[in-house]
Amino acid sequence: MTILEAVKQSAFNLQLENIANINSESEVGGLNDSDKLEFDNLIRCAHQVLKEIAAEYVPLVTNQSFNLTNNEIDFKDFCKPILEVIRVSFNGKRIPFVSFHDRIELGIKGGGNFTVEYAYDIDFNHDLNAELDYKSKKVSVRLLGFGIAAEYCLINGMNDEAILWDRRYKDALGAAVSQRKEKKVKVRRWL
Repeated sequence: MTILEAVKQSAFNLQLENIANINSESEVGGLNDSDKLEFDNLIRCAHQVLKEIAAEYVPLVTNQSFNLTNNEIDFKDFCKPILEVIRVSFNGKRIPFVSFHDRIELGIKGGGNFTVEYAYDIDFNHDLNAELDYKSKKVSVRLLGFGIAAEYCLINGMNDEAILWDRRYKDALGAAVSQRKEKKVKVRRWL
């Protein structure tokens, strides 16, 4: 899933035909000035929606290893913009840590190879065709299209439409967050 796909879905939802028919980033240059402005607004809305989802509903989680000589890790040493440290482990065992505004301090002294599992903020690439970090089926193009349409309507003062799209977005988001494993009925035998 790419940002361009999500923007196309929201443009389709909002009946913005010129933007909904774009198939590549190169076609954006062929839009007239008002459509370019609308396209830029949709991109801003997409960034806002993606940040909201990553921070509040479906966190993006990754692991990173550090080879340390002391018991501190600065947040600037992480590859991605960090939102929350979930777990720190040493040799496969969970260790205590304290999170500060600029670093985490580990609960054991000495060095070694530590693995940190953390939630991160989405990093926006200027390439509209770049794949988003959401690989799971929880966050779909349809869900993003609803959220982008709601933000777009709110920004442009279309309050009734904003309420409609926001309701659809929240319903789809609630369904995505509450997805559980497939329920299976235990095999029954005849006597």
